[in-house]
Amino acid sequence: MGSVSLMDDEGNIVGALSVSNPFGSVTLPDRPEFWAWPFERESEFGGLPPPSMESPLPLNYDQTHFFKK
Repeated sequence: MGSVSLMDDEGNIVGALSVSNPFGSVTLPDRPEFWAWPFERESEFGGLPPPSMESPLPLNYDQTHFFKK
């Protein structure tokens, strides 16, 4: 569960709640950066720099280990 709220200059507040049941990894494959790093505000994910473009993400990100019995 997560929540966020923002207040504008006039004092108006907008809020949102989010609930999910995800599977998989919250970080990029073999990297410390979160998938949501572009949406980080005020270093809430640790303030890591953007992922390096020198080593691209694998095209076949294997998720089969989540389905093994």
